[in-house]
Amino acid sequence: RYANLPISGFPILSNEGAMLLNKKIGVIYGKGGYGKSLLVGKLCDDLALEGHKVARLQLEDELELHLLRSLAQQSGNAGVAKPEWHNLNPNESKEIYAEHKETLQKLSKTIVSGEDAEWTAEKILDWMEYQLKAGKSLIIVDPVSVVLTKDIWITTHRLVWGTKRLLAQYPQG
Repeated sequence: RYANLPISGFPILSNEGAMLLNKKIGVIYGKGGYGKSLLVGKLCDDLALEGHKVARLQLEDELELHLLRSLAQQSGNAGVAKPEWHNLNPNESKEIYAEHKETLQKLSKTIVSGEDAEWTAEKILDWMEYQLKAGKSLIIVDPVSVVLTKDIWITTHRLVWGTKRLLAQYPQG
């Protein structure tokens, strides 16, 4: 059974959106700093808060930064994403945190921050298999370029075909 993950306010209007169908692989790519991770984070957060089983492997930066980004998006205050903003606005910072504390706790359970581990294509596939066994309906690895070595085509091949094998082995549904 195929079903799109329903994202409020984000209708699936194109073939590119079909990557949100189960058993599909999607890649978002572009230059650094264009907001790919912010977009993916927002989609993951919204789906997780709607009750979908989401898992994100964030291979750059620590969990705190990803949660600050989530807090900024959930609160509608972009300044919150910058640690120095909290020092300059301590009262507002406490209020925003108190208002979104439960949301952040829920979202923190969906994010694995991989800055302390040496990730390889094989370790990512093992992590993905664990998430599929746990029934996750959306699995994100960001950015996968962290594990792309000088043998970029071989590593990419391992990741793509390894992922396809896992999706066939653990259909979600």
